[in-house]
Amino acid sequence: HFQTGDQKYVGVDGSYNGASAIGRLGNESNGGEFQISKAFKSAQGAIWDLNVMFDHWSDEVNLKKAYVGVTNVLESNPNAYLWAGRDFHQRPQQGINDYFWMNHDGQGAGVKNFDIGGVQFDVAAVSQVKSCSPEVMADETNPSRITCTGSSDTGDNGHYALTTKTHNIKAGPIDVEVYANYGF
Repeated sequence: HFQTGDQKYVGVDGSYNGASAIGRLGNESNGGEFQISKAFKSAQGAIWDLNVMFDHWSDEVNLKKAYVGVTNVLESNPNAYLWAGRDFHQRPQQGINDYFWMNHDGQGAGVKNFDIGGVQFDVAAVSQVKSCSPEVMADETNPSRITCTGSSDTGDNGHYALTTKTHNIKAGPIDVEVYANYGF
């Protein structure tokens, strides 16, 4: 690649799925995610946690997480974690380029780590958060060349999912996870 003149960021050409997944690590702009969490234990032994996360990757500060969860409330299943609010949800990742091949982030409620004979089961109902519509554009000042107008909203965009995950399935040295989701 030959270029004359100044360039604020170095980025890769090309992308998958409308996002700069190729070489995304190191090719992003400045910003960050900031999370605050607080845990409480009730007199009955329930352990509550309150979580809030903001991010700042563009011109706006966005609310990414705001949820509450509780564990140790079901006597028969003390490790089950009940949650409600906005959270990162089902984000399996291809680690080498930080690419999430499935993502059901959103607002909803569910149960994680429900023990069924040593196998863990998660179930949730989530709605996708209304947010900006990313567009790829030729912009030398934006390393990802993606621009958004509007921020993460507090409402949903009409896309919903029932999600399940069965995990902690041991098959010799392999740990298996099975996802079964329905979007509508």
